[in-house]
Amino acid sequence: MSRKDHKITNGTRIAYGCGHLRGNSVSAMSGAWLLFFYTIFGKLSAKSAATIVYIATILQGFANPLIAFVSDNFYVTKIGRRRFWIMIGAPLMLLYPLQWIANMNYWYYLFSYVLFELIYTRCSMSYGTLSVEMSTSFKERNYLVGYGEMIAKIDNFTVAAVPVLAFSFLGTSSPYSFLVVAILLSVVMCAG
Repeated sequence: MSRKDHKITNGTRIAYGCGHLRGNSVSAMSGAWLLFFYTIFGKLSAKSAATIVYIATILQGFANPLIAFVSDNFYVTKIGRRRFWIMIGAPLMLLYPLQWIANMNYWYYLFSYVLFELIYTRCSMSYGTLSVEMSTSFKERNYLVGYGEMIAKIDNFTVAAVPVLAFSFLGTSSPYSFLVVAILLSVVMCAG
C-alpha cells in the first residue's frame, strides 16, 4: 500500500484543515484593517497605502509562477515536497506583525508587506496542492477540503471578533491594539 492510499483519519483531516487558519487570518485582518492602519497610524496618504497593495500584487503576479515551478520541481524528501515548504514557512508567519508597527515610513511598509506576501504565497501554494498528494481518493480529498472549509468559517468569525476585543481593552485610537491582534494571529498562523 503506497502512502497515497493509506486511510486518512479525522485527526489528519482536522490537522490539514488547520492550514486554513493561515490564509483566512491574513485575508480577514489585512483586508479589513491594513489600509486603515497605514493611513491613520502609519501616516501614509490613501494613495501611498493603496500603492503598497498594488505593487505587492504586481510582484506576486511575477513571483507566483516561479514559486509554483520551484514547488512542483522540488526534490521529494522523506516528509514530502509540499510539507517541506510549509514547515519552513510556518515559523516565518511570525513576521506578520512587522506590518503593524506604527509611525514607520512608506518603504518600511512596502518591504514588510511584500516580504510577508511572498512568504504567505510560498506556504499557501504548497498547502493548496497538499490534499492531492495526500490521497488518490476523491472522497478523502473532499473530506480534507470540507474540514478545511469548516475550520476556515470558524476562523473568519474569530478573526472578526478579535480586533473588537483588542479595541475594548486598548482603545480604538491605539496602534498597539492592531499590533496585539497581529501577534495573536501570527501565532495562530504559525501553529496552523
